[in-house]
Amino acid sequence: MLAEKAGIDPAAAVALLIDSAASSRMLEVRGPGMASGAYKTPLMKLDVFQKDLDIIGDFARRVGCVAPLFEACVPLYLAGRAEAMGGYDTGAVVAVLRQMAGLPNG
Repeated sequence: MLAEKAGIDPAAAVALLIDSAASSRMLEVRGPGMASGAYKTPLMKLDVFQKDLDIIGDFARRVGCVAPLFEACVPLYLAGRAEAMGGYDTGAVVAVLRQMAGLPNG
C-alpha cells in the first residue's frame, strides 16, 4: 500500500520485495494475491485462523511473553472477520489495511 500510495504498481512492488532481503515465504505465497486483490479463494480462512490467533495469544500470556507485533496484528484480522471476510484467505487483511490507508478495495 505504501508503494501504491507512492504511485508504484503493487504487483511490481511485491516482485521487487520477493527478490530482496525483505522476502519471506508468506510474501511469496500471499503477496501476489494481496497486490491483485485475489484473496477470496482461501488457502487459510480468516475464520479458521482465529483459532490460531487464540492459541498463540493464550500461549504468550501463559508463558508471560510480550508479543507486541502479534498484538498489533490481531485487531486487523478481527476487523476482517467483522467485515464479513471470514471465508476469505488471511491475505484479505489487506482489505482492512487498504481501507485504513484510504485506498479503494477491488
